[in-house]
Amino acid sequence: GKCGSTCSQSLSDTTRRVLRAIAETPFGTLSTYTADHVKQGCETGSTTPTVGGFMYATLASIAAGVTVSTVRWAIIDTIHGWTGLPQPHWDFAHLQDNVEAYNVLNEVHYNFYQFHGNMLVALVFAYLARRIHSGFFVTPIGWTDLGILALSAILFAGSRDTLRKYYSRVSRLLGIESTDCEVKASKLITGPNDARPARLASRIRRRL
Repeated sequence: GKCGSTCSQSLSDTTRRVLRAIAETPFGTLSTYTADHVKQGCETGSTTPTVGGFMYATLASIAAGVTVSTVRWAIIDTIHGWTGLPQPHWDFAHLQDNVEAYNVLNEVHYNFYQFHGNMLVALVFAYLARRIHSGFFVTPIGWTDLGILALSAILFAGSRDTLRKYYSRVSRLLGIESTDCEVKASKLITGPNDARPARLASRIRRRL
């Protein structure tokens, strides 16, 4: 009756405020909403999902995702860089004219690289946790272990392929920024003030 409608209205208003906070900033306002609104709602003693549970699950998911991405950056990115896929030095002076194409390449290549790399990190973590719980050196190797190993190899290959395509196509889009050594070498070859174009123009004028 009256309590049910009041509870529903309270939960609805709280849910809207929570979703608005998540949309605006997932790391700042979200934590304050956790502290202020987790205990709001009607305590009916039932086991139905609550706003507080939703908030805790959201915060845990964000924290887990950021942690996995950081581990991927520290390990997977480094392995790819050491084995022939270093990140190119792109010339971002051309980014303004190619923002839409750059965003498309991020969506069709780099986002999939993040998925493959993050899934690989999460899979290895879950596998190690399972082995440690059941006895790392006691539990025999079975088909499940071989399946996880095969899936890990596929995810690693997928991450490498998407990252290679991303680096290659962004390099063609933005170009590679010239290093200091290349600039110095160019100056040594042509000289800081190359007079050849001026001399050529002077010869043409004299002949005319």
